[in-house]
Amino acid sequence: VLGSPESLDAESNQQMRDYYARHYRPNNAITIAVGDFDGPAVIASLQASFAEWEPATLPPLPPSGKDTQTAPRTMALEGQFATTYQRLIFKLPPMTDQTTYAADLLMAVLGDGESSRLVRKVRDDAGLVVSINASNTSFMEASMAAIAWRPTTPDQAGAATDAVLEELQRMRREGPTAEELSLAKRRVAIA
Repeated sequence: VLGSPESLDAESNQQMRDYYARHYRPNNAITIAVGDFDGPAVIASLQASFAEWEPATLPPLPPSGKDTQTAPRTMALEGQFATTYQRLIFKLPPMTDQTTYAADLLMAVLGDGESSRLVRKVRDDAGLVVSINASNTSFMEASMAAIAWRPTTPDQAGAATDAVLEELQRMRREGPTAEELSLAKRRVAIA
């Protein structure tokens, strides 16, 4: 959606062309591939397709301000709810940082799909959650990794949190298995 009919009618053809030329550039584009595909072949095809598309100097994003968080923050909504949801969110460097790919792989190992570690250990083996997943969302100024789950029952919320934290500590100590890493690399393709 480019805008409302009123906003589009207010723009001249040249203004629209200028906007397109300024923003629709290879260094301001994202490609998403879904399904069973050959990652290196897709990347090679994209590189060939966009080889002659000139990048543009993009204006810097305005700073959003510094977050001075120095300790974990928690928030709980109390009340009569039919279901309990929990989430851990971790601050990460911006997407321009070279650790972004590693964060994508880590989140894929932890909670992307039925064979991921948290699904197997916390949902299937321990039976503490109905659902669980992990993801990495990258932005220009800062990124975040999130692990979200729904305990089987509200009274299992504490045990579910402990199990998630235990798996995170295990990952920190032992790292991913070769099989987990191989599967994650197939799921996460980066140029």
